[in-house]
Parts: sequence; structure tokens; C-alpha cells
Amino acid sequence: KQQQQQQQQEDENNTEDTFTFEQWVDIAQKNDTVSSFYNDDDNDDNEICEVSPVTQFFDAVATYLCSYAPVTTDNNGNDNKNHITTTQSLLVEEMSWNEIANVAWAFASHGHCRTEQSEHLMATLANEAALRLQKEAIAVAKNEKIGIAPSFLSRDISQLVWSIGTLQSDNFRLSESLASFVDSIALYWLGTTQKLIDSESDTLTNERNRPFLDWSNTDLVQLAISLGHGRMDHQMLLTALFQEATYRLTNDNRSSTKESKKYNSRRYFQEWEVSVLLWVQARLYLKDGSYEQFTKTAVRWLRQRSLSASASSAFPLQQIGIRDQEKANL
Repeated sequence: KQQQQQQQQEDENNTEDTFTFEQWVDIAQKNDTVSSFYNDDDNDDNEICEVSPVTQFFDAVATYLCSYAPVTTDNNGNDNKNHITTTQSLLVEEMSWNEIANVAWAFASHGHCRTEQSEHLMATLANEAALRLQKEAIAVAKNEKIGIAPSFLSRDISQLVWSIGTLQSDNFRLSESLASFVDSIALYWLGTTQKLIDSESDTLTNERNRPFLDWSNTDLVQLAISLGHGRMDHQMLLTALFQEATYRLTNDNRSSTKESKKYNSRRYFQEWEVSVLLWVQARLYLKDGSYEQFTKTAVRWLRQRSLSASASSAFPLQQIGIRDQEKANL
């Protein structure tokens, strides 16, 4: 009995320096079921958790869109006979800009980008969009697109970069694809023409100096949010973006027109959008030059808007849309 007690005491002393190893199966590596294994001498049971049908559906869509499909092309030869050529092409390559943006938005809204299938699809969509923009930029540089409208809208670009940027916050493996897409955006809107203002004394007076002239306020804010969430410190793109925002705030003449009563007019920035742009500045630590000019203009603009609303409301900030979230941004 004394020997048993001594052996038990030695066992207890030994367990103090004992390491227990756990083996887990990565969720991102499983398709239909997720299994987590816990290795222990006293418990060898396996816990199996079923993946939701929605997750399986998204993975199935990602697998399908990243697959190859035969493409048949009829070519007329010199002998006036039809020559049929069959090639393999990714289904993503056959998608329109609108379809690419909507698919990416669906995955981002669902927050689904932690499986191999979804990650591969998001990277493929970003790379395909980057390649298309690069080709468009080359065609513009060669004057091959004169009088021809682009095949995409600014809404497609802002929606896609927002989707990739949001998902990249949870999956760092998308960083390279996001950076490539952002570089292509800068190449198309900034690289093919001399549209950036180099001197602080210059002003945005014509279309040549305003690469984002045709972008809506919503698209500008969405692009800024994407760069902020993805921590993409692309100085050329950010400079042009905030220069355009500064110009629009400076030329907001609602106080002297009938538009002063239309707080929801989409011709002008909304107050909450300005608070978001200031948040992006703080997150990316943007200061000096064009960024400082935007900050001064935004603060002055918000003050004027609140003073205009104070005549008809005891809570002018709430009246113009500056509530708790917007106050936190500021």
C-alpha cells in the first residue's frame, strides 16, 4: 500500500510537466462535414458538426464558376470552309462586369471566404477584373477607345473592390489579389492620363484634373471604405479621391438654392458619408497636403450644415444625419 501511494505521488508530480497535444482539422479544408478531433487518453470520441446547406451552396457555386468549359469558335478559312475550333475557358472569363460584381457582393455579404473554394473564386474574380482593367488602360493609351463607352460602370468597380476588401479583412490570403486589383484601378483612372494635381496651389477646374468626375458620391465613399478596411495605402489613388471629394464639398451650394431643403439629394455628399471619409483618413493616417485640405473643408462644411439645420430643429446634428455612429467616426 505504501508503494502504491508513493507511485501515485510520483505520477502526480510527473503530470505537472506533461504537455497535452490537440489535433484540429481546419474548417477551410473540409467540404461536406467538419470534424474536430481531440486526442486524449481518457476520451477518444470524435465530434462531427454538419456544415450548413447555405455554406455547401456557396462552395458549389465557387467550384462551378472556377471550372473550365469548352468554347466553340467558327473560323472561315481561305478555302471558304468553316473550321471549328474548340478551346477551354474559365467560366469566370465569360461573366460580365455586373455578374462579377454581384457574385463577389453575395459572398462578401454572407461573409463566406474561409473555404478553399470561396477563397479561390474571390482571388480569381479580382485577378480577372484586374486583367480586364489593364487591357482597357492599354487600349485607352493607344487611342483605341475614342468615342466608345467602357464595358463597366463605376458602380461595378466600387462594389467589387468593397467585396474583396471586406473579405480580405478576414482572409489575408486575398491581399495580393486585392492589391493587384487596386493597382489596376489606379492604372486605368490615373495612369493613362496626367490627371493628378502636383501642386497644392492648383485647383480642380476642369475634367482633365478630375479622374473621378463621373463617379457618384456613393461609389467614391465605397472605394474609400474598401481601401480603409483593407489598409491599402495607395497614395495616388487616395490623393485623387480626396481631391475630388474636396472639390464637391467646396462647390456644395445648397445653402443658396432650393436644394437646401433636400437633405437626401444624391447630387451632394451626405453628412454620414463625410464622416466615413474622415474615418478613412484617420485609419490610414493620411495627413498634410490634399488630405489636410479635405479635413478643413469637411469640418467647415459640417458646421455650415448644422447651422442651417439649427433654425428648424433643436437637435441640428441629428437633423442632418450625424447620430451615434457618425459621431464615433468623427
